[in-house]
Amino acid sequence: MVVCLPQEIVDQVIDHLHTNLISLRACTLVHTSWLSSSSLHLFRCIRWPPCPYLWDDLAQGSVEQCRCPRKGNSSWTEELMQLFTTSRDIGRYVQEFHLSLGGYWQLHPQRAHPTIRDNGRLHWKDLLKIVDAMPLLKHLNIRALRFRPASPDDQPSRTISRSLQGLSLNSPLRHLDLGSLGHFLRSFDQIKNLVIDDFRSPGPLAHYTPGPVPSVDSVTIVHALGNASPYFRAIQHNFDCGSIRFLFLVDIPFGDPEFVALEDIFRESPNLATIISDSTPYDIFLRVSFPCPGLREFRTFGYCMFNGSGISFTSWDNIWAVFASPMMSNVDSLSIKFSMGKIDNEDPVAMPDDAELEIVQVLRLLDWTLVNRAASRLRHFSLHLELDVASRFWTSDQNACVARVKTIVEDQVTSRVRDALELVVELAL
Repeated sequence: MVVCLPQEIVDQVIDHLHTNLISLRACTLVHTSWLSSSSLHLFRCIRWPPCPYLWDDLAQGSVEQCRCPRKGNSSWTEELMQLFTTSRDIGRYVQEFHLSLGGYWQLHPQRAHPTIRDNGRLHWKDLLKIVDAMPLLKHLNIRALRFRPASPDDQPSRTISRSLQGLSLNSPLRHLDLGSLGHFLRSFDQIKNLVIDDFRSPGPLAHYTPGPVPSVDSVTIVHALGNASPYFRAIQHNFDCGSIRFLFLVDIPFGDPEFVALEDIFRESPNLATIISDSTPYDIFLRVSFPCPGLREFRTFGYCMFNGSGISFTSWDNIWAVFASPMMSNVDSLSIKFSMGKIDNEDPVAMPDDAELEIVQVLRLLDWTLVNRAASRLRHFSLHLELDVASRFWTSDQNACVARVKTIVEDQVTSRVRDALELVVELAL
């Protein structure tokens, strides 16, 4: 006699196998009632081309070891189209799709940056057909963007509603691809989280395409080289800046082109509520002469170096200068992750209590009056102190040292700041 388990129990059992692909494949062959739940996990995330050397970051330097018979062949693109046209059931399970339109990254020993081995290109409408074949798709990651050039007659279509939770674009772009990129982006109504990562464009990234633009809630820009202004122009031309609420800037260089382009983004983003800045020069904010009306939260990273006798470098003053700038006039929530590092003075004999004494000294040398002046505006103040004292000795308990650091900080600020303060102390040992 065959015992039929309730479908809820079957689904619960299969859910526990979500990381075991071999078992999931076996489950698809047990019974038709097991097929749907197993396929949901098997095809939840698809990476194309299906080569581990392409998607495993740790294997990037070993791409030449790949033995895929079609490496460098445009058949990857053809097979991708065939996959979603002949196996339509697969698409309805996909929630996360990673696609390399340009092919394989090749690391050249005499070049600082990887080149692309072409695996064929897609027309932007073909890529849109693939997206439409995945009705549950939430996250789309496109690496090495290489579309076929768009013709003058191509126009984006919004005959059906399309939206994404996340879109990540990582690529060296060519100028001829930009029109296709604009058409593809404008085929969506909403892209909640946009990540533009490591573009190396020989031409201007901004490319105007007529028609309505999608809304975007969060924008992250990660920059590596050269002029960053095309990044901002691409956002300005292809998205509704008025819908941006979060802006995360990572390693953005500072210059007049970047400032002018970013300033235009700020002007067109009245709903911008949060800016997160990591390794971005403070001058890019200090030069903005107008307030951002919706901006309420600023998160940043800073550090100072101490050499045993005092502070040799600190960004503490710059952080508070940005907070006091016209652009940040409406900000009432500030988060700072501040690293304090020890410069080794090559002293062969370290005093047993040296580390703790130096930390105490540096904390008292920081200008805490800057914090107290901002007290009237601060509704929430998060300060995460990361203390790098790995080369020193400790005689007291480390927990006691953390408590002492917190006491020193609280003694330096007013009661108004203490009421808003969320203090975290971390020892980097």
